[in-house]
Amino acid sequence: MAIASSSARARIESIAAGGLGLARLPSGEIVFLSRVIDGELVSLRTGPTARAAALERIVEPSTHRVVPACPFAQSCGGCDFMHIDSDHQTLLHTQIVETLLRHACGSCPPVTVHAPSAALRYRSRARFSLRFDKGKARFGYRAHAAREVVAVDDCLVLHEDLVRAASLVTSFVAGGRGEADLSVAFGARAGTRLPVIDLSMTSDPPPRFIAQIAEACGETGVLAGARVSLAGALRPLVFGDPRSVQPGADGMPIAIRAGGFAQASDEGALLLATRAADLARPEGLAVFELFSGSGTLSVAIARGARTFTSVEEDSEAVACARQNFEARGLTGKLRVGNAEETELPAQLDMVVLDPPRAGAPGAVRAIVKAKPKRVVYVSCDPPTLARDLKTLVAGGYALEAVETVELFPQTSHVETIVALGRARAKK
Repeated sequence: MAIASSSARARIESIAAGGLGLARLPSGEIVFLSRVIDGELVSLRTGPTARAAALERIVEPSTHRVVPACPFAQSCGGCDFMHIDSDHQTLLHTQIVETLLRHACGSCPPVTVHAPSAALRYRSRARFSLRFDKGKARFGYRAHAAREVVAVDDCLVLHEDLVRAASLVTSFVAGGRGEADLSVAFGARAGTRLPVIDLSMTSDPPPRFIAQIAEACGETGVLAGARVSLAGALRPLVFGDPRSVQPGADGMPIAIRAGGFAQASDEGALLLATRAADLARPEGLAVFELFSGSGTLSVAIARGARTFTSVEEDSEAVACARQNFEARGLTGKLRVGNAEETELPAQLDMVVLDPPRAGAPGAVRAIVKAKPKRVVYVSCDPPTLARDLKTLVAGGYALEAVETVELFPQTSHVETIVALGRARAKK
């Protein structure tokens, strides 16, 4: 027998980490709704549990509500804040970080906010899923809270050259089947900035695919390089130079391994590295970096340090980091290893870490044990950041500075940098 549903009205009290709005039903139950703004009065359909509640309509819209610039905003799972004006997006990010840190650590210093330089076309990399249907192929993103791929013709937060590169490669695999993932970023050929792609397919590509990719990556082609992983192949196919490139804080380019992690935008990555180095103040210090990747932070932090050591588990990324160091004449011990299981040496002055979204519970326990004088933690996920900072504060550290960097306009995501120092013993 079907369980009847009914309608109710509720006020959105706040926006939680992850972008969902918190509302309280007349029964007192708390529900979380997507695509809403704090302060709005909404009508929702209730069910047997709070989890079953669904938004019906906005009764009293916020003054911060805008018409999304992208026609795919309601179906695509990417830009979950595009219905909110830019200034309020930034405010919500700050409030989310402040609320979580106060709850976890008891207090939070005033947050320094670095506003976005652009609201659209700011991304210099993206990852798409490819969908095959009746001989055609289209690129797209996962739907909100679902595995379904929403095919798109454009992505308004992605640089237009990368949209064109995604469209080109998608045309090469028309007629394919199975599943495929496509990453696009910027690389370089002979000093010229050009797109690079990283493609993974679960089935064989169409017959002309290899020739088309090779031509696109040739001397006069539109791609600087490509890496293609095919099901059953022992190693990927490589065309040109598939590594991506981002500008370093020193003005020199930073090479990033093909398909490897890098920040979403070139300008954001540059600002993040500059601020992390300024907060670390590494001059003359013994510095240890965890989760160092291809060295996007390392090249800024290692300069001036008395000694520098880094740990990253991706061997290809470490190889890129070593090349980036060599190009700059920097020295340091760049090690391949699991940052979560690394035992830190005593007598460290500074530890810098930039872990993945899951955070770094093992690394922060090692930091507490080693007792370095200062810590700089870079995070893309406020909840796991708060969890790890709670461990550091309990282990004798105090929050000295908190900065948010708007690396992901139109989304609920925000990058945060936190500087901590050993707390002074109470007399």
